[in-house]
Amino acid sequence: MLEAYAKRYDELVQGHKDGKRSIFITDSETGELRTLTLEEELQELNQLLQKSIDCFNGLVDQMPQWADALERHAGQLVESVKKYGGTAAIDMAEEAMDHAERLRRDLKTLPKRAEERERKMYAAIEEFLAQYKGWEEAGMDIKSMVKSITVF
Repeated sequence: MLEAYAKRYDELVQGHKDGKRSIFITDSETGELRTLTLEEELQELNQLLQKSIDCFNGLVDQMPQWADALERHAGQLVESVKKYGGTAAIDMAEEAMDHAERLRRDLKTLPKRAEERERKMYAAIEEFLAQYKGWEEAGMDIKSMVKSITVF
């Protein structure tokens, strides 16, 4: 999420800086056609970031239920093999168990509370924005800058 935000932020800033970005809208107050300002586009980007964080938090909150469902499914597949034979279901059961284990492992690395996950994400964005101000002079690119930031 941080990398996507950083790339889009850079696209917007560079596009406005180079004069190559012109998104036309109808001004709600005057009814006239005008271009979106960089500030307006960054505001939209930040609104999309908040929606993405909300979605991420919703997915994380559901991960325990997904892991439980995968484990139940794996158990059902094993029972099916015991009852009817075959081996394909065993492979599927192992994949389901592996996926459930990955979900549980990932959950351990994330803060339990959605507010804390959101706070950490915004702290990473702030760190990116602080680095972005002098990134060209420092000889960095967006990808290396983002890789240097720890979110969770």
